[in-house]
Amino acid sequence: MHDTNAEAIENLQNVCTEVLKRMCVESTVNASIDINDQMEELIIINIESSDAHLLIGQGGRHLSALQHMLRMLARKENGESIQFLVDVNNYKKDRQKLLEQLARSSAEKVGRSGERMVLRPMPSYERRIIHQMLTGHPTVETESFGVEPERSVVIKPKTNS
Repeated sequence: MHDTNAEAIENLQNVCTEVLKRMCVESTVNASIDINDQMEELIIINIESSDAHLLIGQGGRHLSALQHMLRMLARKENGESIQFLVDVNNYKKDRQKLLEQLARSSAEKVGRSGERMVLRPMPSYERRIIHQMLTGHPTVETESFGVEPERSVVIKPKTNS
């Protein structure tokens, strides 16, 4: 890990801890570096809290807002944009597993029925998981449609072009 990464991680952890303290949310903040599928480093801020429901919100809306706010504060603090992911009690990690399962089962249904399937609206990071799971699938393809916050993924039989 580079010194700049260590410094960025420490700054992010401090900013996050301070924000949560001001929100009167008891929590433990841990920051680490993870390697994603493209072999890129990604800073993960994991918050452990008994008040997780307040931080996550319905469908992860509060968590998305918290991440956006922390990005703005981190940019102000560091003078540059830093890419990182905020998770609460492993909500996003668990959610990713569910979305991967949803992508597989939906692709199977579409493959059997030959009819397209529209998934419920979801945030961009969740739609991205669905798209990535089904990229290169032999019988189905995906596309997003609609306008935020009601943007959805449609899974449809692959067309032979």
